[in-house]
Amino acid sequence: MWSQLAWFDEEFQEHDPEVQRMDRAGPPFHALRSAAHGEKQREIVGKVLPEYAKLAATGHIEISTTPYFTRSALLCDSNIAGISHPNVPLPPRFRYPDDARLQLSARATTCSTASASPRLGSGQARARSPRSLHARCRAWFRMVGHGQRRAQSDEADAVPVDGLYRPYEWRREGHSLRVIFRDHFMSDLIGFVYSKMEPSHAAADFLPPHPRKLRRHPRERPRRAGPHHLDGENAWEYYYRNGRPFLRELYRRISEDQACGPSTVSEGLRHMAPECLDHIFPGSWINANFDVWIGAEEDNEAWTQLLRARATYDVAAQVPFEQRNMAHEELLIARAATGAGGTDRARFR
Repeated sequence: MWSQLAWFDEEFQEHDPEVQRMDRAGPPFHALRSAAHGEKQREIVGKVLPEYAKLAATGHIEISTTPYFTRSALLCDSNIAGISHPNVPLPPRFRYPDDARLQLSARATTCSTASASPRLGSGQARARSPRSLHARCRAWFRMVGHGQRRAQSDEADAVPVDGLYRPYEWRREGHSLRVIFRDHFMSDLIGFVYSKMEPSHAAADFLPPHPRKLRRHPRERPRRAGPHHLDGENAWEYYYRNGRPFLRELYRRISEDQACGPSTVSEGLRHMAPECLDHIFPGSWINANFDVWIGAEEDNEAWTQLLRARATYDVAAQVPFEQRNMAHEELLIARAATGAGGTDRARFR
C-alpha cells in the first residue's frame, strides 16, 4: 500500500481530497482500504483515454499506435536480421507476414477506445523492414516514424542531420507511406539527459539559438520538421514532477519563438513535399540492427520454440474453435517475449 500510494502522481497527491486522505491515514491497512485504493486508481486511469480523445479532436495532439506484440519486421521474415548484421547466427527461418499484419489491428482498437483514427504508426524501437512497411500500408497507416538509419543501398548509413528534418515517401504495389526519421542525438537528450537538469535550463538547451544546436536546426529553408521520437515510459518517471515543469517550459518557449512552433505530424507534412525513398535498410534505432531480439543463443532458442509452436498450430485443424482462438492469442503473446532484450526478458520470465 505504501508503494502504491507513493506512485500516485503529485498532482493528485496535492489536489485530490481522497488521495490526500489515503496518504494521511497510514497503517494498519486492511482489505476495505485496499479495495478503495484500487477503485481510486481505476477512476484516475479511466480519465486518460477520454482526455486523449478530447485533445486529438481539438488538434492539440496526434495519436500514434503500435502493434499489439511488436517484432513485426522479424515476424515477416526473421532472416532479415542477417542483412543488418551479416554472419549473425540465426535460428530456423520464421516467416509469417500475415501474423505481422494481424498485430497491426491494434489500430482498430485505438479507434474504438480512444475515439481517434491514428494514421501514424510506430514499432518497438522503430524496428522496420520493407515488408513491415508494406504491412503498415495495408493496415491503413499513412505515416510511420523510424530511427536515424536509412539507405538507398544495402548499407546502414545514418541519415545526415540536414536530411532528418524533412519527410520521405515510400511506395510499393500501389501503396504509399510517409516516413519521418528520428534525430537520435536530440531525442536522447530528452530521454536520458534533461531529467538531470533544472527544467528551465533543459528547455533552453533544447532550442536554438543555443550554439550547440544551431547546426541541428538549419533555418535556410522556409519549413522544416524536427522529428524527436522517444519511448515515453523510459523518460518521465526520472524527471522532476514527471516532466511537467520541463514540458510546460519547453512548449512555452516553442510557442513564443518567432522561428518555430508546435505542430502535429500531419500538420507538418501538409506543408512539406516528401523526398522519394525507394529503399529502406532493415533494422531498429538500437545499433541499426535486430541484435537485441535475435542472434544470441537464448534468443535463437526462443525463436526455434516459437516456430515449432506455430507449425503445430497450423496443423491442428480439428481443435474446437474457442480453443484454437485461445491458442492463437497465446502465440501472439509469446512473440512479445521472443528475443525480448534486457528488462523485457526478465519481465516475461
